[in-house]
Amino acid sequence: MRTSVLGFVLAGAVVASAGAQQDAPLSAIDWLSRSIEAPEASDNALPGDVTVAPLDEPLKAAGTMSPAAAGLPEQLWHGSSQHDLIRLIEALPSDVPPALRGTVIDMMLAAAAPPDADENFLFARIDRLLAMGRLEDARALIEAAGPLTPGLFRRLFDVALLTGTEDAACAELEARPEIAPTYPARIFCLARGGDWPAAALTLETAQALDALDAGEQVIMARFLDDGESDLLPPPVGTERVTPLHFRIYEAIGEPLPTRPLPLAFAHADLRAQLGWKRQIEAAERLARAGALPADGLLDLYTSRSPAASGGVWERAEAAAALVEALEEGDARPVAAAALAAWQAFAAAGLEHVYADLWAERLNELPLQGEAARLAETALLLAGRGSAEDAVDRAASLVGNARTERVETVRRGLERAEPRSVDAELLLDSRTGEAILSALGRAGSAWEGGADDMAALLATLRAAGLEEAANRTAAAFVVAPKP
Repeated sequence: MRTSVLGFVLAGAVVASAGAQQDAPLSAIDWLSRSIEAPEASDNALPGDVTVAPLDEPLKAAGTMSPAAAGLPEQLWHGSSQHDLIRLIEALPSDVPPALRGTVIDMMLAAAAPPDADENFLFARIDRLLAMGRLEDARALIEAAGPLTPGLFRRLFDVALLTGTEDAACAELEARPEIAPTYPARIFCLARGGDWPAAALTLETAQALDALDAGEQVIMARFLDDGESDLLPPPVGTERVTPLHFRIYEAIGEPLPTRPLPLAFAHADLRAQLGWKRQIEAAERLARAGALPADGLLDLYTSRSPAASGGVWERAEAAAALVEALEEGDARPVAAAALAAWQAFAAAGLEHVYADLWAERLNELPLQGEAARLAETALLLAGRGSAEDAVDRAASLVGNARTERVETVRRGLERAEPRSVDAELLLDSRTGEAILSALGRAGSAWEGGADDMAALLATLRAAGLEEAANRTAAAFVVAPKP
């Protein structure tokens, strides 16, 4: 080995250190890496990841767009407490309907004046983006937030680990002495920088101080090992895989599959050095959840010719055939390719991806019959075109097949009232809180709760999001049934 760490590791690998028992979680998502040392807890100390500003210097409205540009009120969070907003953001379901994902993302990115004077609300917004797999949006929000505090760096470091830009993050860590990394993060960055002796010495120090638990001791030793891995015990499993764990397991030749892990980890499978099928599977998972632009998936589908059939290869072949037909511009071959691609995409739950990719192009052609209806349906699913007549267009497409859904959305847009809890919030000018409250019930409403859907649409309209309400209503009418 590059230095003698084996004896230290074997001596301590059977017990977990008290120092490795984490303090209270610093994030609502439980997979953030323990990469930054939290302040010691005491009676007069602030909890970790909190920054307080003077009363006359409130935190700036961090965001990547103005509320107006996102179609949101300027005083989005006016009158609400940080505690209530964080609770609602953390309670948002993972299955927010595709038509409303953009509203959630816009709310997280909007540079509206925050409540109270610490970073916890900002962390909640970033963590929601991370949970949604929106890593680049999370990175952009972190960068827009201003000075890189320890809590912000912790999240930026994990984004870097999952997107293959960890060397830049390690360089940033080295350049900021005010940010104290944990031993695993120090060891990882020292090794990435080529300073193996310092990394090994750091591991010896951590073990001597009982600063790592049993699993961390073993995995870090194997990470630094250069030929004695057969003498080391196997890595101790962890119930909570973090991005740092993930990259270290990969480095020791025991990569973890991303499918059982949170959505954000799928970004690690997009790296060019991994197999094409693995990249496509990850891209489909991300695109299905709205965490990857549809064009990114299409680029992978069409980057080479499938060598097999079925599954992802069937979708890749169908996508390539439709792209080729659209390039030629003949309506008849386009119609056949469009219908075949729709069937392949729908079987994998990728209807909204299909709509984002081809709705506008298909509607530029003189298609007839089923292909024409498909093109119009895709346009509504993608939220394209005029929002004012979207529901009328949707109703004409489904005819009598979905009378109940049409009646539900018309009631929500014309005469329904928001749920009482949302109505009270709106009356109290707590608009953002009311929208989050309604979005928290969006999944169940989409699955068939007529009253819930009508109330959701009524809340959106009452909050000034009329265009979002119209497009959500249209998508609900034509969307495949759950």
